[in-house]
Amino acid sequence: FRTNQCGGGIYININDKWGYIDASGNGILPIMYDRVGGFSSTLCAVKLNGKWGYIKRDNLELLAINETR
Repeated sequence: FRTNQCGGGIYININDKWGYIDASGNGILPIMYDRVGGFSSTLCAVKLNGKWGYIKRDNLELLAINETR
């Protein structure tokens, strides 16, 4: 279990999977990603199954995960 604060919220890592919660502990991103990047005003970079993509902050709609790095 690890955490890292960023942009008014907290990244959380449990069993090598990352998510993001707000300061009150409410889930913003489910704890399921290999890595998560910082939120811009509307997007967050996420890595899932070895591929990167973006999630919209307002409705968590996953936008193209298609790039391996």
